[in-house]
Amino acid sequence: MSNTKVKPVPPSRAKSLEEHQRDGTFRMDRHRDLLEAVDGTVAQWQARSVRQGGSMLPAEHFEVWCRQYIKHTVGRWFGEPFTLEPWQRTLVAELLAVGKDGRRKTRQALVGLPRKNGKSSLLSALALYFASIEGEHAPDVIVAAGSRDQAAVVFDQARAFAGSDPIIDLWFDQQRFVMKCPESDGLIRRIAADGKLQHGLNPSTVIVDELHSFSTPRQVELWAAMQTATGARELPFTCSITTAGYDKTTILGQLFKAAIDLPQLEAREDGSLLVARDDDSGFLFWWYHVPEGTDIEDEDAWMRANPASWVTADVLRQQLESPSMDVNSFLRLHCNVWTVTRTAWLPTGCWDGMLDATATPELGQTIYVGVDVGLVHDCTAVSIAWVRDNTVCVKSHVFSAVADVPAHEYYDTGRIDLEDVESYIRELADKYHVAELVFDPRFFERSAQSLSAEGLTVAPLHQSSAAMSDAYQEFYASAREGRIRHDGDPVLAEHVAATAAKQTPRGWKISKIDQSKRIDACVATVMAHWRAWRSVAEGGDEGFLL
Repeated sequence: MSNTKVKPVPPSRAKSLEEHQRDGTFRMDRHRDLLEAVDGTVAQWQARSVRQGGSMLPAEHFEVWCRQYIKHTVGRWFGEPFTLEPWQRTLVAELLAVGKDGRRKTRQALVGLPRKNGKSSLLSALALYFASIEGEHAPDVIVAAGSRDQAAVVFDQARAFAGSDPIIDLWFDQQRFVMKCPESDGLIRRIAADGKLQHGLNPSTVIVDELHSFSTPRQVELWAAMQTATGARELPFTCSITTAGYDKTTILGQLFKAAIDLPQLEAREDGSLLVARDDDSGFLFWWYHVPEGTDIEDEDAWMRANPASWVTADVLRQQLESPSMDVNSFLRLHCNVWTVTRTAWLPTGCWDGMLDATATPELGQTIYVGVDVGLVHDCTAVSIAWVRDNTVCVKSHVFSAVADVPAHEYYDTGRIDLEDVESYIRELADKYHVAELVFDPRFFERSAQSLSAEGLTVAPLHQSSAAMSDAYQEFYASAREGRIRHDGDPVLAEHVAATAAKQTPRGWKISKIDQSKRIDACVATVMAHWRAWRSVAEGGDEGFLL
């Protein structure tokens, strides 16, 4: 027998899951035991759900799963577990509630939340959950939005969440527009109305971000395609989370109206949360908002409508007082209140609140005149403004070549006679001291020259000028602060109500809410108000050339 000794081979140290994940050597077929050792496989988590015979209710299952595997990826909680807040826990319990037969009760949910309350994060976590461990066979989760940029918000957050934990990262194969979960044969994909629409899909879950934006034909088509595509699934689920809109003829508006009309509707939390469930159709309505008629300065109402702990009254106050935030945008985005129009200029009730039946100039009163001219099938407005007790009083007279618009004088010829407009201004000059007349020079240059030759001080004010931007800004600020008075003339009121505006880097951009409306009286009033108010700031009554 040989006495040769064999040198033992030292045992190799097995890599940990983290090491395999870090150097890219993990293979599911070889290293499944590493996942099982940390209780992190899709199958194990599926087994915990009530539909798979486990002890947890689906909402509890989702919450524990989020806390264990999802980490915040930005902000002050970066790297910390994604823990549901109490209001989110209550909402998820309703979204994932099951009946006695173990089937999910909700097939379609409409959730209304003001901006910055964590809508995208919650939707992203739900997308990962439904695509991996919820229990549907070969789940196909669609993240849909009205635009590619909006669809990317939820989808990219889901990708970030998947990369926040090594186990979840191993579950998903992340691609640019698709995430795949091989163990569940699941998918998450993003679709937008401004991209290529895809038919023939078979989604198990549809997640819609900002449904209020679905108004164009392509957006309506996308919604219809998603709603009809889930029919073959055992447990189809559509969850739309959105802020309020401004047009109740849209998809969101129709769903909102149907929800409000449900007999099961109940108001919770002092009316700041509307909840309704229709068991027959599987529809759930969950809507945080500031109730109609609430004072816009009511900070307690703001807080009830914004349930997230990180949204504070100070933050909302900063938004309301921001120069770039108009009142209607604040109401819609941060109070989740439906507004007449997305870009309405003056908030509801603002103009009516400045009514003063005594707002009539005395004979000899110093006034400022603004003229906005439209000739063919249009309106021309002559407005006056005068200073009284630290306010500016305004009044307008409208000439119209169109029969069905609010005006004081009508022309059945389809064209306004500018000589009549000039005569009206001369009548004003006979009664009052016209300190200055400002006008849009497009159609009124010759008339202005004639009036100037008669001794009136005139000045052109181009609609696209920086001075006009200042005029709009000062009118808006004065209206917000209640420094304007009017006599309640319904013609002027309709022109003001028809005025929409958008805040741009150069200031307000004015437009019509509807092309059938007229806003000439509002524009002329802004011009007259600007000169009257500036006369106070400049300390004199005389005009100047622009």
